[in-house]
Amino acid sequence: MRILTAVGTRPQLVRGAPVSRALREAGHEEILLHTGQHYDGALTAILPEGAGLPAPAVSLGVGSGSHGAQVAAAARGIAEHAARLLPDAVLVAGDTNSALAAALGARAAGIPLVHGEAGVRLGSLELPEEVNRIAADHLADLLLAPTARAAAAARAEKPRGRTVDAGDPLLDALGDVASRGEGTVAFEPPPGEFLLATVHRAENTDRPGRLAALLRDLDALRFPVLLPLHPRTREAMRAGGAAPAEGGSLRLLEPMPHGALLGLARRARAVVTDSGGLQREAFWLGVPCVVLRYRCEWTETVEAGWAVLAGGGGADLRAAVEAPPRGESAPDLGAFGGGTAASRWVRAMEEFLG
Repeated sequence: MRILTAVGTRPQLVRGAPVSRALREAGHEEILLHTGQHYDGALTAILPEGAGLPAPAVSLGVGSGSHGAQVAAAARGIAEHAARLLPDAVLVAGDTNSALAAALGARAAGIPLVHGEAGVRLGSLELPEEVNRIAADHLADLLLAPTARAAAAARAEKPRGRTVDAGDPLLDALGDVASRGEGTVAFEPPPGEFLLATVHRAENTDRPGRLAALLRDLDALRFPVLLPLHPRTREAMRAGGAAPAEGGSLRLLEPMPHGALLGLARRARAVVTDSGGLQREAFWLGVPCVVLRYRCEWTETVEAGWAVLAGGGGADLRAAVEAPPRGESAPDLGAFGGGTAASRWVRAMEEFLG
């Protein structure tokens, strides 16, 4: 097979590495295309040498911009390169603007589309990511769902393509980090006595009042809070004048490599985040997770008792941190593919493409 893999954001780079390695180990050719949706070096230079992801063969450099502008620029570039390179399929994972662009670009070029992380649903079109993933699923020829629940949700919508429960390669990437070593950070309180927080979603950053309130709530907690700043969050803080007061619990950090972030997560009292990826990683590590959203897509983690929603912040956030959610049983890794998703993705593509 000859696969054109489109990536554009940090999460796509992380979970793309195991799949890229599995493709090459199976004797297939992969051409990596980076849209440039995430272009900050602190976000894109996150994988150490040997992680399995090659340098991009094509870089579109779409940069920042509105949802429509980013999607249009990336879709045009993907269509042009797909028509020139003639891969057997375009592969893209997730719900980003780059994912929607890859779906539109593949369609325009007449190349089969494989959409990974298919069938994940929140149930609200107010979220841009929901629009992206629904559109990508219905444009896809092959839908690779990360869980049985996601596969069932996709099939219920009767997409035109074939749906396969193929697992979540983010869990494979977690295993890769464990085998390489997680790395360290310059500042870290004693294990179990700090919180790791991340905030980046539009629903939390694009409203200055909302972001300022979340930062105040985090700063007022009685445990040290380590917050690696996503460039989007940093810019939102600058534009809205939202900054924690000195002397509080919140410590702002630069973005860090994936392994170092997971090392902090493993040793934290709890993870406080609006990231679906970190929410799942905390679950797999057996670390309590407080989700800074009113509802979430990865309900498996909530139902298992390892995550709790605290979208309102304030008292809900304080209560969750004081008594972190701990499920009665160990996290079910098998529900997410058990660390074998990359090979299952490759096998599903082989069977589909013949």
